[in-house]
Amino acid sequence: MWKTLKLLSTTLLLALSFSSCSTAPATTTPELAKEVPGPTRVVDNSCLYFKPETPSDADVMAMSRPFLDQVTANLKMGVEHCGWKLGGMSQGK
Repeated sequence: MWKTLKLLSTTLLLALSFSSCSTAPATTTPELAKEVPGPTRVVDNSCLYFKPETPSDADVMAMSRPFLDQVTANLKMGVEHCGWKLGGMSQGK
């Protein structure tokens, strides 16, 4: 139960970290805009906080198909975005 809850919360946090990157347009005066040097740089540190979760066979059997698809998509995103190395999961698919 705790593994499933941990997996769900990790998946939710990862999804929120990728979806909450938008910001409202800044309302600045031209004088203030001149004080900011260069373009804005965004640093993504999400890979430092999220690690892959590999559910047990029993956990997988208890998951619904939509949730299992969501977990698989999350793991594939981690492989592509963070360079996760997952044992037993085909990375070519």
